[in-house]
Amino acid sequence: MFQCRKILAALVFALALPACSQSSTASRQQGEAPGQEKPQVDVTEMAAKLHTGVDVSHHSGAIDWKQVAAQGHGFAIAKATEGVDLKDSTFDAHWKEIKEAGLLRGAYHFYVTEDPPHEQASFFIENVQLERGDLAPIVDIELIGHNTTLEGLAQRLKTFVELLEGHYGIKPIIYTSPNFWDKYFAEINFGDY
Repeated sequence: MFQCRKILAALVFALALPACSQSSTASRQQGEAPGQEKPQVDVTEMAAKLHTGVDVSHHSGAIDWKQVAAQGHGFAIAKATEGVDLKDSTFDAHWKEIKEAGLLRGAYHFYVTEDPPHEQASFFIENVQLERGDLAPIVDIELIGHNTTLEGLAQRLKTFVELLEGHYGIKPIIYTSPNFWDKYFAEINFGDY
């Protein structure tokens, strides 16, 4: 049905908190006084929800989100986009239903190494609007395409995550495997991601 992911709560929690305050910053920029900000997301409640979650896409089929929550999962990450032109056909439904089920939600982009990072970032941004309490944007990178030029690959990924950070005001989460990462991306410090 879907893949279950156990993620260190401290890591994801640290990356999710700034997304909680993004709306407050926008409100202040629109003239709302700091004392009139909406309350922040309950930190204790959020930490408890980040113990286990699921990773879903169109490959997952139909999902009973109430059952997912009843099984003890506190969050879900849904595939939103891939490359420069593939929006996951189930993203909009998953995005809405995850929230309705009371789960924390995150959206991820499947990074295509042959596609320009600027275009990939624009495509993700066009399709994903984060709200207070949503997880930071996530980039899933796990494959090197057949026509990929390896020279500058790490810098292109760095450009992509910096563009997302500039738009959303929070550092994205990089979702990958240690061996893949060490082979292709060790040359640039991505420690904050």
